[in-house]
This record gives sequence, C-alpha cells and structure tokens, in this order.
Amino acid sequence: MKKILAFIKCILYAGLLVGLQYLVAILMVLWRMITTDLPYEEIVNTVFGADVAMVSYLSAILLIAIIWLMSKIFRKKFRDFIDWGKNVRGMITYACVLVGIGGNFWTTVVMSSIFSQEAVEEYNAASSNMSVSASMMTLIGVAVLVPIMEEIVFRGIILNRFSKVMPVELAIILQGIIFGLMHGDIIWITYAVFMGLVLGYIKVCTNSLKASIAMHMAYNIASPIGGMITYSFMGTGNAELILVLTGTILMISGLITIYKYQPE
Repeated sequence: MKKILAFIKCILYAGLLVGLQYLVAILMVLWRMITTDLPYEEIVNTVFGADVAMVSYLSAILLIAIIWLMSKIFRKKFRDFIDWGKNVRGMITYACVLVGIGGNFWTTVVMSSIFSQEAVEEYNAASSNMSVSASMMTLIGVAVLVPIMEEIVFRGIILNRFSKVMPVELAIILQGIIFGLMHGDIIWITYAVFMGLVLGYIKVCTNSLKASIAMHMAYNIASPIGGMITYSFMGTGNAELILVLTGTILMISGLITIYKYQPE
C-alpha cells in the first residue's frame, strides 16, 4: 500500500508540472485572442511553437513558487522538502558539467542512428525553432530555470519519495521513465529516459541535487552546440565522429572526477 501511495503522489507531482505548462499555454492563447486579431490556429501554433520557451519559463517559476509554498504549509525547510542534499565541492559540479555536455553529444549521435531521417529533421526543426525565435530571457529560462524545476520534481521530490518505499535502483528507473514520458515526442522521450536514469544515478551517487542540476543545465546548453557541429559537417560523415570522440572524452573525464571526489 505504501508503494502504491508513493507512486500516486509522484504521478501527481509530475502531473502538476505538465498541468502548469498547459495552463500557462492556454492563458497565453486566451491573452493573444483578446489583444490581437490573429486567427486562432495561428495563435495556437505560435504559443506551442515559437513561444514554447516562454511557456516553460513561466511554468517553471510558478512550479517552484508552489513547491516553496507547500514546504511552508507542511512546515519543512525548502531544501529538506526537495531533498537538496549536500553542497558538493566545485570539482564535482565541474565534472557533472562535462558529463552533461558529453551526454548531449552522445545522444545526438544515437538519435540520428536509431530514428528515421524525417523524425530527426522534425526534432531538429522544433529545437532550432525554439532557439532562434525565443528571446534571450526565455532561453535562459530553458537553460537554467527549467532544469532547476525538473530536477526539483524528479530527482528531488519523486526520487526521494520512491527511495523510501523501494530499492534505490528501482526508484532511479521509475523516476527516469516518468521523466521521459513527460516529454511527449518519441525522440525526446527516448533521450529523456536515458538522461533521467543518468541524472538519478548522479543524484544518488553525490547525494546532491546541485550536482544533477549542474549536469542538466550543461546538457540543455550543449544542445545548440551539438546541432551546430552536426549542421557544419553535414554530408561529410565527420559530424558523428567529432561528437562521439568529444562526448566520450568529456564523459569519461567527468565520471572519473565524480568517482574520485564523490562524498563518502
């Protein structure tokens, strides 16, 4: 029964994240319907396309505020409520950044190898559309606020709740799957499940939400870099090789450093 209740609570937290994103999107659609004369379909396509970064930015702020309020209601320190853990030393943070960038490069290559060219092009178009159309403020939100939001929910609250009622290995797997399913598109689901597992392992290994946040931020920030490398060397056959070699070096360096400096 405890496992079932813990699972339901975790699903509700994940649902809160997704629900807030849709709520913000709907409010943005309504606002533009009131303030502009654009057709409804064009407004919806804009909000769920070019403005998706702003949706993520605003929903991240709202979710963090709600979780902070919940910690006050339950009379717990915010850092304890989200299972912040230890403040790891700088070398661990630096290593997590390396693993995040390297992991991004690796998943870029793997996705290109597994999925059809059409699916990859649609994914790249969606990603580049957000990157080009969004303002600097919203890009900062996607690279900074969104990772903080997702780490608080998945590696903080959900992983912590699962770990109390089941083996930590199973807890890492479950939160990774839930994290992946929240991303919708098949390519995003695939890489998000993988990254959810890695981030969960990093959180458990370092006992620090700061470490997984650093890795998540680095992963998101590295996406345009991997895309530029792929685009620059498209058709030469060298893009995948460069990404694999660079990603491997970064990930191995980061993992060795994490192992060397991880908390006792």
